[in-house]
Amino acid sequence: DMLKGKQGRFRQNLLGKRVDYSGRSVIVVGPELKMYQCGLPKEMALELFKPFVLKRLVDTEVIPNIKSARKTVDRATDKRVWDALEHVIKSHPVLLNRAPTLHRLGIQAFEPILVEGRAIKLHPLVCSAFNADFDGDQMAVHLPLSAEAQAEARFLMLAANNLLKLSDGRPVAVPSQDMILGSYYLTMLKPEDKGAGKVFRDVDEAMMAYYEGDVTLHAPIRVRITKDVAEKKLSKIIDCTIGRLIFNENIPQNLGYVDRTNSDRQFDLEISFLVKKKELGDIIDRCIRIHGTTTTSEVLDKIKALGFKFSTRSGITTAVCDATIPPQKKDILRAADEKIDQINEYYAMGYISEAEKSKLVVTTWNDATDQVTSALKANMDPYNPIQMMADSGARGSIAQLRQLAGMRGLINNTSGAVIEIPIRSNYREGLNIMEYFISSRGARKGLADTALRTADSGYLTRRLVDVSQDVIIREEDCGTEDGIDVYEISMINRQSERDVELVPGEDGVVPTSLLEDYYLTEDFHDPKTGALIMRKDKKISKENAQAIIDTGVEQMHIREINKELIEPYADRLIGRFLCQDLRDPETGELIISKDKLLTEKDAQRIIDMDIQRIKIRSVLKCRSKIGVCAKCYGANLANNNLVSVGEAVGIIAAQSIGEPGTQLTMRTFHTGGIASGGEGDITQGLPRVEELFEARKPKNAAMIASIDGTVHLKEEKTLRTLIIRNDETGETEELSVPYNYKYCAHIFEGAKVKKGDHLTEGNVYPARILEVLDVSAVQDYIILEVQKVYRTQGVDINDKHIEVIVRQMLRKVRIEDAGSSHDLPDVEYLLPGTLVERKRIAEVNDQIQALIDGGQTDLVPITTTPVLQGITKAASSSDSFMSAASFQETTKALTDAAIRGKVDHLEGLKENVIIGKLIPAGTGMEIYNNVQIVRTAKGDMTAEHPGAQI
Repeated sequence: DMLKGKQGRFRQNLLGKRVDYSGRSVIVVGPELKMYQCGLPKEMALELFKPFVLKRLVDTEVIPNIKSARKTVDRATDKRVWDALEHVIKSHPVLLNRAPTLHRLGIQAFEPILVEGRAIKLHPLVCSAFNADFDGDQMAVHLPLSAEAQAEARFLMLAANNLLKLSDGRPVAVPSQDMILGSYYLTMLKPEDKGAGKVFRDVDEAMMAYYEGDVTLHAPIRVRITKDVAEKKLSKIIDCTIGRLIFNENIPQNLGYVDRTNSDRQFDLEISFLVKKKELGDIIDRCIRIHGTTTTSEVLDKIKALGFKFSTRSGITTAVCDATIPPQKKDILRAADEKIDQINEYYAMGYISEAEKSKLVVTTWNDATDQVTSALKANMDPYNPIQMMADSGARGSIAQLRQLAGMRGLINNTSGAVIEIPIRSNYREGLNIMEYFISSRGARKGLADTALRTADSGYLTRRLVDVSQDVIIREEDCGTEDGIDVYEISMINRQSERDVELVPGEDGVVPTSLLEDYYLTEDFHDPKTGALIMRKDKKISKENAQAIIDTGVEQMHIREINKELIEPYADRLIGRFLCQDLRDPETGELIISKDKLLTEKDAQRIIDMDIQRIKIRSVLKCRSKIGVCAKCYGANLANNNLVSVGEAVGIIAAQSIGEPGTQLTMRTFHTGGIASGGEGDITQGLPRVEELFEARKPKNAAMIASIDGTVHLKEEKTLRTLIIRNDETGETEELSVPYNYKYCAHIFEGAKVKKGDHLTEGNVYPARILEVLDVSAVQDYIILEVQKVYRTQGVDINDKHIEVIVRQMLRKVRIEDAGSSHDLPDVEYLLPGTLVERKRIAEVNDQIQALIDGGQTDLVPITTTPVLQGITKAASSSDSFMSAASFQETTKALTDAAIRGKVDHLEGLKENVIIGKLIPAGTGMEIYNNVQIVRTAKGDMTAEHPGAQI
């Protein structure tokens, strides 16, 4: 009992050590701070930096000895003490941490600024990384002591250098709330405002007119802009507003929104559109890519100051009367009531079943709610404060506007089923007693869900960390030419085929819109010349449509596909390496080298060349002996450069998947249990992710075909049978299909199926895919399904994080035949049926192959079958017994290790932490550890020192 569990020796003492030199306090906002600064309360700073202050006082001979220095510091009234403190905190970073630390941005370094009071001051833009707000949150301060620790804090952990999210490479420090509202207000356009249409000779004159009250921020005006171009002064009058002039003063004018190569546009303002949350994020993203983090953090500080200033100036506030109820609401409700009466009448007469009645009632009320929402949108004044907050993305959304001024609609009960009685009222009108009770169910469910799911998500993260903690970048390139196929991930919601008549419009021209965005069912050749115009299954662009019309055909057979894009093709390509050089198919000219890290432009070129699938390097196929190589992993999303040797990509992957899990679990909270049309709540999401990573069998798992062939369906009273027959090989497969299973749309009598095709609807058991198809298919399936859960919830995660986890799930193989392995010296006896690391088998088989090549032809290599393990199983069966013991089943892991006489090679992170060694990642790696540090202060001392990447 002393060893196991959260309070046991492993997790409490060995992995959960406490540190001295730390403090904690409540956080308050510090809008005056720079991005890399934090405010530290004076008394806390004095206590933390006490040894440094004492040393400073004695070294400068202000106070003769340590004893009297300590007394002086304890009194803390002496001016000399505060002078010494000011001196020692200069350029000595501190670490701030907010619990729970869900990803590595939960601990960042800042330069301390001394502040009065007892609260820590935090820069408003780093809140989103810490997920902090100022409603009483507390944060801990830690002090890096050694020179190396300080250097690492300053160069690797400083807040101004950590502007990108690790999960998807997008900016994390995006202005929020007031800052968005200020930027939105500043860039608005009001055509009728005072001063509209005036022309000014330069920006200064326009600003003077604004300060004099002759023109407003939003009035459209014309201003002459003068620039030095090729040592000449050129000028042009442009259309703008005062607000946009002010906003552009702080934005670099080369972010790519304006084509500066066009001489007519080189005077235009970079930002000449309404700036909302999404646009601000895009501006920051471009700024980081073009100008780097230093410039971007300055730009962010300027946007922050502007946003706060003008959201205050705008005087935006909300009153009850701003929630304007659409006048059409009564009519919509009356129509819905009539429809419900009709449905009830049909039910009473026995025309429809109870399930059908329930479905029709829910559809009717959902339609009514949507109509009220549309009326509400159309009725809202664009300058209504609530509308401005929602539209800008500062706070709230149309879903919340609907509850304030529309109708709350249908609510789920505690078990998740929809209550058929809708809430007709909104919060402005007020709810009646019954509506209030129905509402409170949803609110309580939201709170209960939050508490339960936070724990679930935390446990998932812990398992993910445990399974992937030894995946570290160990070398530049493993030299493999293998990889995985990537393509756009989308879900087809509906598809239908039809003939379309190509008839001219009123202007005598056949409109391209008749064909645009549809798909061809057959290759299309020019009827006159026979030349191929377009291949089948390709989306028809405007140019293609025109080319087809120009051939003079009068009728086309087209397919309409309604797709929901889950992950764009470009997202899967950027920051990766190709397996082969990409050459022009006609000229053979090199387009993209396999040694080039793919950028956005490269990804766009691949898409433009109409290459629908391409092979890229992936950690799933990496051949490194330990860990993975940099080329198979690709770019480090924190800086978009190639990942450096030593990066702990396993931990990053676990945090990137686990952190949004916790975020998503908390999202039911804000909609108050409103019934959404689809399966909106992550209640379906998080258990699904867990089911995939644990490789569990889903409830009512879908059936898949294990051979190619033709489908034959047999239906009897008690049994449905599906037979697949392959006429070429004579193989047949017979499956009993329960009546609660639904066939997929492409399954009918005589349908052709391929091995691995879905036969019934639902989720597939991953182990079954491995059995029927191969390792690549199961890898692809898990990546695809995890992406579906996260992306449909609006959370972007890069594929490479999921790949790292899937790699760990497939790292073991089962020995079928030990071959000649027992004839080799130094090879442990490998029993058939045991699970062994894939890389170990590869090593032994290489030795056997070398002997076979050397003439010993009677030797046989080991044969194995791949195994898919869930993350818990994979973490427990880790080769490191210390890591396994500190995870779960401590006693079992230790006794097992003792019986087998196991040796721990200390390759992962946990085992090194447990024995108190530097971790073999980051600056703790051997290649960074033979740095000689020469200390020149107080005599010349040369010492070997670990962890100095300076």
